Amino acid sequence: MRAPPDAAGDFAADAGDSIAMQPDLDPRIDRYIGRELDPAASRALAQAALQDDDLFEELTAVAVAQAALESPATTDRAIAQAALEDEDLFDTLIARGVVQEVVEAGLPAQKRPARLWIAGGVAAAIAAGIITFAILRPTPAPTIANTPTSPASILLTDNLRPVRASESPVFRGDEAPSRPPESQARVILIEDGVATINAGSLDGIEKDQKIGPITITTVFRESARGTIAAGASLQVGDSVLIPNAVHLNAVLAHVNAWAASGHLEAARGAAGNALQTGSAGETRQLIERLAELDYQAGAADLARERYKVAVNNFDQPPAAGAEERASTLADYGALSLGDLWHASALLNQGLSYAPSGPLRAQMLNNLGAIAQAQGDMAKASDYYRQALAQNPSPADRAVIAANLARLSR
Repeated sequence: MRAPPDAAGDFAADAGDSIAMQPDLDPRIDRYIGRELDPAASRALAQAALQDDDLFEELTAVAVAQAALESPATTDRAIAQAALEDEDLFDTLIARGVVQEVVEAGLPAQKRPARLWIAGGVAAAIAAGIITFAILRPTPAPTIANTPTSPASILLTDNLRPVRASESPVFRGDEAPSRPPESQARVILIEDGVATINAGSLDGIEKDQKIGPITITTVFRESARGTIAAGASLQVGDSVLIPNAVHLNAVLAHVNAWAASGHLEAARGAAGNALQTGSAGETRQLIERLAELDYQAGAADLARERYKVAVNNFDQPPAAGAEERASTLADYGALSLGDLWHASALLNQGLSYAPSGPLRAQMLNNLGAIAQAQGDMAKASDYYRQALAQNPSPADRAVIAANLARLSR
């Protein structure tokens, strides 16, 4: 590897110190680097990384570096530039000291205090379709068959990516759900016109809500108190129904807590058990969440079926808003790329609801991939350029730029 250019010489020592101070790799990652792990051990390592932020970052950085070794130089320039513009991405890529001159990627030498020069090849790993997906999700990103040119990278929304515990709020003050939310409560005490029920924040109950004839005034974790409506006949031991909307919101929080704590099957089970609780409109968001979990569990066909049900129920009360419609159609479209016409229709419909921003950029990128698969390179290029104008995340921008770069080969 050549020495850095003179322009960078004044911080080369600091950069070297940065490498020297890096902690030793987890021994499992040493074996991963040497390709010594069998599939079962690799899966176990990925599961462990979901619960350990340090291990997650180590594994991500190593995978990025390995993918870089196979990256084409044509793609390198666009990816490296995107990484140089984002400090978090930059730090991840250099986390294990995998460096060389940026000049080798065709970029002008630039100086970054206390940083190393990032290899264009390392940054290009992002073009593989977000490298952490390949490590941590059992189901690969959808692919497009019969592509007449180099295949394009598809972008998935955050909904379809596994959630790590550090990225999700803790479930109502606990690390994991202690019990499923109740759909009805029982009156356990009545004093001076105030009733206490055996359901609380775990069941989605909040202050000022009405639970039967009771207006809630105080909420605890597993109980709540409220005033009894004038003229209401209520006794200790009576049951009061928790409104479907309240109950289903609690179930959704419960499902998210299971998913964030790494219990994917428990999350899917909790969601599936509640689907009969409400109407088609009331359970729609739970179906959408279950579709995301199905995909993460490797059941892409089942996920598509659930998305189809959700889309067909968009107008059932309470009707889906623009944000829900855009997000669901983006996910459904990305998972339907085996049928280019159908995927294109879903993504175009989603665009009509999506404002400018990362989600719109993801849909435009995927429409570009469809156009490319159909042989319309001018249309594909236009979609990719539109996507880049939507302020995508740095990692997504790198993928989109790589797709566009491939068209000019």
